[in-house]
Amino acid sequence: TLADLDRLKAGGAHWAHHQDLPSWVGIMPRYGDVSEMKWIQGPVGVSVFHEVNAYDDGGFVHIDMCLTETNAFSFMREAGGIHKPQQEIQGALTRWTIDMSKAEPTIQERPLGPPGDLPRLADADQGRPYSHAWYLSMNPQGGPPMPGGPVGANFNALLRIEVGNGRLELMGVPPGAAISEPAHVPSSEPGHEGWLLSVVDVPNHPDPAQQLPGDYSSELWIVNAGAVAKGPVARVKTGLPLRSQVHGTWVAREGHCPGPAPAGIPAGPRPPGCDKPATLAISSGDNYTGPAISTFFAGASMAEVLRRMGYAATAVGNHEFDFGREQFLRNREAAGLLYLGANVKAEQP
Repeated sequence: TLADLDRLKAGGAHWAHHQDLPSWVGIMPRYGDVSEMKWIQGPVGVSVFHEVNAYDDGGFVHIDMCLTETNAFSFMREAGGIHKPQQEIQGALTRWTIDMSKAEPTIQERPLGPPGDLPRLADADQGRPYSHAWYLSMNPQGGPPMPGGPVGANFNALLRIEVGNGRLELMGVPPGAAISEPAHVPSSEPGHEGWLLSVVDVPNHPDPAQQLPGDYSSELWIVNAGAVAKGPVARVKTGLPLRSQVHGTWVAREGHCPGPAPAGIPAGPRPPGCDKPATLAISSGDNYTGPAISTFFAGASMAEVLRRMGYAATAVGNHEFDFGREQFLRNREAAGLLYLGANVKAEQP
């Protein structure tokens, strides 16, 4: 999947997938520099958005990733002239093993588990041999998934996988619900795998035939990470439909209910279904990085959009500081956002 400056200047798509091009892996010593980088050619046409983990074992490097045979995002496929139905795309949680002792290293591939994405690993296991991890997937027996997201349907299952033997545990969600990327909280108890925290959007009507887009309430589910099949140990009800991360873009069809208009900006007409003028618009973070326009302007354009849409507060996403601390502060001021975070440490206020 490539960006092309000439295509962007001509008004084309930021990203386009090329099914006929090989994939590549760059590997360098952990404490080396780019002059020591080795590039290893991989399979043609495949796509990866997130890796679970990578570690070295003697002369071998293992990379575990959420691999698909083509790009999972339809707008990136279509920009590259690829027209394949979403449900026909094949993939798997996959391990690539590379023998770095060879003069010309090659990739050995084997599947580890079902397809999915948004993996989570205990921080202490990153870059080291590990026994288990978690990621999101689709449960065909879980009823129709909630429509939305870049692939057209949201994940409806959380998996725990033991990477050595492939053993799986699954936690489903109610029919029509959606589960978001989990966070892992370690436990102080020896041998305890900790806790997973995830936002789950639960339709307000239990009957899938009666469910309407956008008519849901968000809950924070707390799950014992070592026993995900038992379901959540606690469900914190917010009473609000929380939005997914915006990643620097806005999709009008998602039916946003704007918050109160900022000072100096006249209130516009309210969309159908937005009959509560006191709606509180809150973002879950990753506000500025994404499409070419927001990236080119270092998030400034998205900050203005957030201000005009009346967003009141946001969580701190991992992309918030992509353009540096000073630009983050400028974007925060331009958006008029209150940032909320319990796990962020700053050397300066």
